[in-house]
Amino acid sequence: MKEKEIKQRMIFMCDLPIGKYSEFSGLHPCVIASVDLRNNYSPNIYIFPITHATKKWQPTHHILKKETYDFFTYDINTVICEEGRSISRNRIQGYVGDIEQEDFNKILKCKDFIFYSKVDGVPFKNIDIGDTFLYNGDCYVKIIWKKDKYNIAMNLDILECREFEDYDVVNATWNIVESLQYKSNQVKEWFKEKVDISNENIGM
Repeated sequence: MKEKEIKQRMIFMCDLPIGKYSEFSGLHPCVIASVDLRNNYSPNIYIFPITHATKKWQPTHHILKKETYDFFTYDINTVICEEGRSISRNRIQGYVGDIEQEDFNKILKCKDFIFYSKVDGVPFKNIDIGDTFLYNGDCYVKIIWKKDKYNIAMNLDILECREFEDYDVVNATWNIVESLQYKSNQVKEWFKEKVDISNENIGM
């Protein structure tokens, strides 16, 4: 039997090993992430799994839509880069389709957020404009606008604004700088309506 051709940016159904607790496992479409040199000669292939399950947004996620890739069954398909792993090529099954280089580049950028973090418990004023951070379990993005001694941040889930004092301590997690891929336009539109501030002054 001729061995299947496996190339970077292809999507295959993969039988991921059964794990414990919340480990991602089972039969899922997966993006081939490893370079073709490895794909041609290595017994293992590096993949990013894809799920159609609704996921809370993280900067390690990238959305692929059926309207762009009609080989998907579901309208919204989330590449979950934090679950990337090396698997045996024997776990790779049916071919699904290819994704564009532009989407693959965004996936690789998402992957970086798995490894880049700041020290927990830093003062809000020490977080750069455009950083995302966790506060009481909610994800915020820092905005450049200041009001007296307060700084402004936007809750990414509900698009609500919160004021932080300079000495408030938060847990900084992801630095997104200019690469906020999700809800950034909605955040800007919200600010244009709620705050007398130009787009150029929004730190995203």
